[in-house]
Amino acid sequence: MISFNEGKPGCAAAVLSIILQDSMEIIEPGMPIISDTTGILYLFIYNEMHIAATGIPGGHLEVSISNGEIIDKGDVYVAKPEKTGTAQIKVKAINQTGEINEEDSIVYKVEYPPLPELILPGMIGNTISKRNLPGRNTIELKTYVHENPYTLQEFSLSLERDEIFGAISNGLYLTQQQIDLILSKPSGDKIYITNAKFRDPYGKIHSAPVKEIWIED
Repeated sequence: MISFNEGKPGCAAAVLSIILQDSMEIIEPGMPIISDTTGILYLFIYNEMHIAATGIPGGHLEVSISNGEIIDKGDVYVAKPEKTGTAQIKVKAINQTGEINEEDSIVYKVEYPPLPELILPGMIGNTISKRNLPGRNTIELKTYVHENPYTLQEFSLSLERDEIFGAISNGLYLTQQQIDLILSKPSGDKIYITNAKFRDPYGKIHSAPVKEIWIED
């Protein structure tokens, strides 16, 4: 608690000191580096984690996971779950005589990684430039994790958001039909990336949401 003389506004400094017993062990299962949401591990990729312990001179950690595998890489651990659901990570601090000094555990959700985003040639943000398009047809995949486990199967360019069919491509390129479609539209019009489908390493197909793109000269 900090109080001021007669309740008047002012400045104050405070020092907090916490004394721990020398025998106290601290185990801190770390959060995955690649996840921007607390408590989530992703399928198909190696999720890097920091797991630290203090108070075990000459001892070591034993780390296990209930879903998939976890590997000690020295400065980090990497967890690779094999199915969706949850994964419990257990950490034991083993002293030099082989006894368990302390143990802890933490449970994570296990989810599919976010799908990549299709970046068309000549595209900045949600706008594609017709001037920069000729002679370019290679598509980039923008990923939101450090690995991309997905393979693009197909996607369409459509004039309407809910159009079932459109100008279809089966790879990481624009077809001539798709290029002609973009070039035929006046500046200020919109087209849509629809029916984008990705295959994961288990063979399951995932559909990406429709993406709106503005056209400029």
